Amino acid sequence: MCLGCQMYSAFDQSAIQSAEIFCHEAEVLWETEQSHDSYMTMASAVVLSLCLIGHGKDNAVHSYAKKALNMGTRLGLFEREEEPANKKSLEKMSQDDMTARCHAAWGVFNWNVLISMFYRQPESECPVSSPTLPIPGDEAAKAAPGQLPEGGHLVHEALLGNTFPALCHFWRIIYGARWMYYPDRDCPPDKFKMAIAEHKFRELIAWAEGLSRPLILRKQSPHHVAVFQTLIFEYRTNYIASTYSILWHSGLIYLANAMLRDTSNPEWRLYFLLCIYGYESLSRPYRISEVIAQGLLSMTLRDTNMSASEARKIMKDLKECGLDHVKKNMEEEVRATFMLDLTMALSDPVGATVENMAKEFDSFAVFQDFLDQNRMEM
Repeated sequence: MCLGCQMYSAFDQSAIQSAEIFCHEAEVLWETEQSHDSYMTMASAVVLSLCLIGHGKDNAVHSYAKKALNMGTRLGLFEREEEPANKKSLEKMSQDDMTARCHAAWGVFNWNVLISMFYRQPESECPVSSPTLPIPGDEAAKAAPGQLPEGGHLVHEALLGNTFPALCHFWRIIYGARWMYYPDRDCPPDKFKMAIAEHKFRELIAWAEGLSRPLILRKQSPHHVAVFQTLIFEYRTNYIASTYSILWHSGLIYLANAMLRDTSNPEWRLYFLLCIYGYESLSRPYRISEVIAQGLLSMTLRDTNMSASEARKIMKDLKECGLDHVKKNMEEEVRATFMLDLTMALSDPVGATVENMAKEFDSFAVFQDFLDQNRMEM
């Protein structure tokens, strides 16, 4: 209910009040239910983590994702570092229970891998292993305990029947390459890293080539297929879901960074502003959108000849559409600790975060005013 009201606030600003009420109630219920391990409670923690990501509550995002993972480990869905998961209970599992457990386990796995890669923060935790249950809808499930009907999916809807299994395969591949970004004592020797990286790249190519027909973008494809393909222009132009779904915003960050790295391209400005106004459309349901856009404008003032007056005008438009304008007295500070400047992140990951880039907006704007004044006087 919280997530639904949060998204619906893109059309009805009063819905955000209900979203906050439902969110508070969910957090109260979590305090009661977290001591009783169940698949439903575990999956609910992931949804709550997703709800909070759009409001910039990063600490809670990490906390609920980690608690869901820990609960899944206790339920035997993931291996422990010190011992393998107990699979005996799976042999007598009913079909319905198998369906629920597969989706819950892989949902928690996908979300935690995504969070750990997206935030790259110490508090992000990744599973020790992929789930002990098969990917739902996957052919491998036929030979697993609690067998699925041959040729059938766990569910027939397009989202769960096609997109979700493909995403599970994708995040399992990414999980296998995660050590490149988070090296530890269990990493392979340096001399093997290039060969393993090439192997993972080939796995991604094979995965992409093996996608089922429903995941190939067509004129009548559902919106989640466009998100899956990360086709920013297509999604922003043709899908109303782009105004209320936060799941596509990482694509905006990558596209904006790519445009700022190639300002010799005559179309860089067009696509960059597409990203900025994509965040404008998301700014009512999600407070974090305004902060991200401000950070991107900081980068633009620093790296291009955009005038400070234009940047301020864009920020004014964003604020007038945003949640802080709709609901006054938003007390909690927005935390956005994931990377925004993807080039700077290689040398200065702290300075490259969303929140720190956004804080630089006024400084860059004043400096750009100074440069503009000098040009006028020359």
